[in-house]
Amino acid sequence: MIRKDMIIAILITFLLTAILFRTLPTNSDLRDYDPWYDVTGPTPGQPDGKIDVRDVYALEMKYGTTGTGDQTTRNVSVTNWPWSPPKPTTVYCGTWILRWDRTGLIDFSVVDNPNIDVQGYEKMTITIRSTEIHVIQSYVRVMPIARWLDSSLVYCHEDLLTSTLYHIISYENGNLQAEQISSDSYPIKAPYVNFWPRFDFDSRSLIGSGGNATFSIYAYLSNGAAASSLHKTMSWIELVQSNSSYYNYAQFDLQGFCQLTIQLCSNVTWGYVEVVKIVGAGNTKLVDSFSLTSGDIIKTYALDCQNYYIHLNSPSATPWYLYGSFYVVS
Repeated sequence: MIRKDMIIAILITFLLTAILFRTLPTNSDLRDYDPWYDVTGPTPGQPDGKIDVRDVYALEMKYGTTGTGDQTTRNVSVTNWPWSPPKPTTVYCGTWILRWDRTGLIDFSVVDNPNIDVQGYEKMTITIRSTEIHVIQSYVRVMPIARWLDSSLVYCHEDLLTSTLYHIISYENGNLQAEQISSDSYPIKAPYVNFWPRFDFDSRSLIGSGGNATFSIYAYLSNGAAASSLHKTMSWIELVQSNSSYYNYAQFDLQGFCQLTIQLCSNVTWGYVEVVKIVGAGNTKLVDSFSLTSGDIIKTYALDCQNYYIHLNSPSATPWYLYGSFYVVS
């Protein structure tokens, strides 16, 4: 009887075990290798790429233990950390050939216009250089246009970089001035960028003027915040020719700046030049008055008002030309 009961108990146990295993999950994900369970191997503490009795034994030895705070974390190895930004670098960004006459730009060709990879950088500073300059009595300005592209090199938008200005001035006496007169840093806005020129021709330039030049552009890529638009030196140029007995430079809005430097050059003598500030509704105050002889004069003033203008009167001869360069500093 005891032997019969034992056999029945064994059979019942077998059946219950079979039923239990049939109810356990059989999802293949539970059978996939998981490195978090591979804790040791032939060398203690070194996973060997398989989960076996060594890992079970290691877990059994730690069963029932507890931890608090940092003890509940696990060290992992992270590659490529800490991340280091790329080193600052200067890259070539293209070459343009421009040709103009007294009516404006008449020909424009692109020698090279690569898409520049700027990923990993935060700002850029642009440099423009000119070569093969052939010009007759003209004044032109060139500014770069940044065309931003996404990671697929699809056009996003563009920015006119107005604080990067290159000018070429050919005077009546044959003197030539060709240089970049202002620069600034600009934030990176997309993974790629290329550059196109913006050409400005002063319609008041001398009759018969024209020329051509080759321009190359370079970008200095670096990291850090780009300069605020009010914390820099700004400059602009005006070239005028006229038969008038006077000339007024337009009113300057100098809010946010603390210093103004003017450089005036003319082919004639002017009886007097006045620097005037506007101190209220229609009220003005004379800041300085001086004569301008044929040639150059440079003056610098501290700014304590938002609006200024410059008045010139009594030229010694006509027609005359007048070249004015203005620099303001925050």
